Parts: sequence; structure tokens; C-alpha cells
Amino acid sequence: MAATLAAVREAILTTLQTAIPGLNVYAYEVEQITTPALMVYPTESEPLNLPETEMLQTIDLLLAIQRTDLVAAQTELDAYVSHTGTNSIRAALMAAGTLGGVVQSFLFDGDWRNVGAYDVGDITYHGATMTIRVMN
Repeated sequence: MAATLAAVREAILTTLQTAIPGLNVYAYEVEQITTPALMVYPTESEPLNLPETEMLQTIDLLLAIQRTDLVAAQTELDAYVSHTGTNSIRAALMAAGTLGGVVQSFLFDGDWRNVGAYDVGDITYHGATMTIRVMN
């Protein structure tokens, strides 16, 4: 049986908060965040007719950094969007493999993109997005 969307959200949250201390991960949309923050936004679910794989879920990740000093914000963002390093979100997810056994597998749909300004609530942050596709 496929993992629920709630279980996938929580697995991403747990994986990243464990791997990257100081990164505030929000499994659900909220109106106020503490930066640096990563928000999990499911965008699509589709059934699959493959052995042992019931669903393909598309999930957007939004990374937000405080924007008071744009150069400092970009420098901080760089550490999280890098492919390697202690703050690399990609490396942390790849190391987790099945997100603690919650999913069969997942893949990255491209790399971080849309670097720029993002509004969360009434505050503008510096950020980027990445899409992952989860099979379970």
C-alpha cells in the first residue's frame, strides 16, 4: 500500500531536520516561518500500474532565506542548494534513500531553479525551488 501524502511530508521533514541542524522544515504551508526554512508543497499525485508501485507524487520544495542583505542571503542559499556539503538538501535527501522506508524511491526533477524573491505571509524572502517525484 502506498504511503499517505502526510507520511511522505513527515518523512521529508524528519530526514532534513535530522541531517541539517538549523534548517526549519515545514511539512505544511504556514503563514509565518523561521529562516532558513524549507516548505513542502505537494503538487500532483497520479496512480501507476507498476508492480509494487502504486503512486507517483510530485512535490515542490521551497527554500527561503532571510533577505535583509541580499549578498548574505545568496551566500547562505548557496550552501543549501549545493550538491555536496553539510547543508546540502540534495545530499541529505539522497543519503536517506527511501526516506526512512516510507517511499520506494524518489528522483529529482531537475535542479534548484527560480532563484529570487518569494513571499510567505507578508514577508519577502530570498529563495529557490526544486521538484522531487516520489514513487511508493
